[in-house]
Amino acid sequence: MTISKKDFFTVSCAPCRGYGVRSDKNHCLVCGGHGLMLVSGNIDEYADCPGCSGAGCMDSDADKVCGRCMGLGALRVRTA
Repeated sequence: MTISKKDFFTVSCAPCRGYGVRSDKNHCLVCGGHGLMLVSGNIDEYADCPGCSGAGCMDSDADKVCGRCMGLGALRVRTA
């Protein structure tokens, strides 16, 4: 059995409420705490946020990054 891209969907990370950081108080204002920005015109292509260098928060402390989604703010879930 082969697994294709359509076998997965993306859901918001519940522990960080989609911000990618443990506390939404310090989330990046440029990317909204996600750490990623959509590359212009492409649906599945992202680049690190220039405001926070992909961290999702203005503090550079790695301990503030959500451990569940690793700072992405979303999780890929396999369909049944």
